[in-house]
Amino acid sequence: MKNSAKYCLERNKTKYLYAAGFIFLGISALLGIVLGSTQLSLGEITDAFRNGFNSSAGARIFYYVRLPRALASLVCGAALSVSGAVIQVVLANRLASPSIIGVNAGAGLAVTLCTALGIYGGWQLSLFSFIGAFAAVILVSLGAKKWGASRG
Repeated sequence: MKNSAKYCLERNKTKYLYAAGFIFLGISALLGIVLGSTQLSLGEITDAFRNGFNSSAGARIFYYVRLPRALASLVCGAALSVSGAVIQVVLANRLASPSIIGVNAGAGLAVTLCTALGIYGGWQLSLFSFIGAFAAVILVSLGAKKWGASRG
């Protein structure tokens, strides 16, 4: 087989993989919306789109619980994949993960300190977790620069 034919096959394979991934993503999001302790039919979902927020109990469940949860899951998944790719590029290591530079440990330490200090609120734990992860990355970066372990 010629190189151009191999290239076309690889390119088509990539397109099919992307298409299959997006189809799977759509089906997963739809299942996340439809399935739950109160099952919603596709008819109830289309009715919720046509008649607005307060048309029925199913519409309220859809708009106030299921749709936000599905959208938040999609956004969080995208953010996690982008952050993983950024860490892999920055460290020039295809197997890099957030635990390599202490992101997980910093977040866990901050949450542990919050719990020990009696801070139990949901948004406070999330905020301190983010601050702890960010502080760990900054400390590792400064230490690497100071001791000559940094490329930059």
